[in-house]
Amino acid sequence: MGTQSQSCACTPMSCFNADGDRLLRTTGVAHRLDRTARMVRYLAETGLIPGFKRGKLWFFRESDVIRYVREREAEYV
Repeated sequence: MGTQSQSCACTPMSCFNADGDRLLRTTGVAHRLDRTARMVRYLAETGLIPGFKRGKLWFFRESDVIRYVREREAEYV
C-alpha cells in the first residue's frame, strides 16, 4: 500500500526519487486522471494506486501513475 520508504530531492519545479523517477503530488495526479484531489487520495488510501505519504502530503511515482492509466485503458478495450 502507501507505506514505502522513499527519499526525494525536491525543487520548486520538480521532485525526483532516488531512482530518478519523477514524483507527483496529489493535484498533479488528479489533473492527469481528470479526477479530484480527494478522489486521488481515496485511490491511494485504498491501495488502488501506489503512493506514499510524507507527513500530510501524498507522493506518487510518475511511472506508477502511467501504469495505472494503462491498466484502466486496457479494461475498456
